[in-house]
Amino acid sequence: MKIKYSIIMPCHNTSDFIDKTLKKISFLLLSRNDVEIIFVDDGSTDDTYKKLSSFSFEKMLIVRKKNGGVSSARNQGILHATGDYILFLDADDFYSYNIFEKLDAVTSTIDLIFFGYNTVNLNDNIIRNYALSDSDNINTLFSKNDSELLLSNFFLKKIYFHICAVAIRRKFIQANNIFFDELVYYGEDIDFIIRAISLTNNIFYIKDILFHYVNRPNSTVKEPVSMSQLTRIDSSEKLYLYFSTNNYSMDLVKKFNFYHLTLHIHLILGIFRKGLKTDGTDDVYDQISKITLLLKRKIKFPYTILGLKCYIFYKILCLIPANRYKNFILFSQRYLK
Repeated sequence: MKIKYSIIMPCHNTSDFIDKTLKKISFLLLSRNDVEIIFVDDGSTDDTYKKLSSFSFEKMLIVRKKNGGVSSARNQGILHATGDYILFLDADDFYSYNIFEKLDAVTSTIDLIFFGYNTVNLNDNIIRNYALSDSDNINTLFSKNDSELLLSNFFLKKIYFHICAVAIRRKFIQANNIFFDELVYYGEDIDFIIRAISLTNNIFYIKDILFHYVNRPNSTVKEPVSMSQLTRIDSSEKLYLYFSTNNYSMDLVKKFNFYHLTLHIHLILGIFRKGLKTDGTDDVYDQISKITLLLKRKIKFPYTILGLKCYIFYKILCLIPANRYKNFILFSQRYLK
């Protein structure tokens, strides 16, 4: 039977929790013979491959590769996928039991099918919902064939997307050569979504919560900000050039600049709280100082509490010369922790 859905799951050293995920997938696929699952073992050094190999499902594929990060793993999955639609799932998260029933109800010509999602704890108790309702003007956002309107609301933090809460038509990916940026190690998923939305007006939204993100306690949360996390700055710069040099409105560019600013602020606050991991050179400080490029651009601040907070932070950052960011960070780490 023709494959309708390809689920791509990157796995790296997931042995401790992959069993639970595989059990949920087994239940999900019991009544489907048009779904394939592609596990991409991204250079695991534990028992991940052994556990994946023990999983019994007719339409499955295990791709083993040298460790290269989640972007390269997902890209490998895309290359091996054969379904009409591609979905991404991380190894510790899960879908609702009725996800394919809901997706089946949508016409097969839609390029991007977004759906609601939530965050849950290790006991599957809900922490927060990220599903839009009728009061969020879904019809206005998704039925006017206006990707700029959708992106504007996303850039202003009025709506949220997740890479595992969208089904993407495979022919759309192929026609537009959309892949994950393998030089970006943080924020690569949002970069992918933004580029995908910008390339089509053929988008649909399912209000139901069909994806569950497991909020797993992780020791890396307390680790200092590293250069790999700062790669999202370069990703945002590429997106700025994309929107500012193509046929997009200046209003959208200004809203994107606000979104870009929130990423910078998030990183700087992370440095205040956790410190900065350096390699003995000034490379990380040079990377952070790229914010001065953004501060010279026009920014659309929303009339919200978040907009006000970002505006105050923006005014403070405007006072710091590009060649003084190292001193600013060192001072902040010492006195503002």
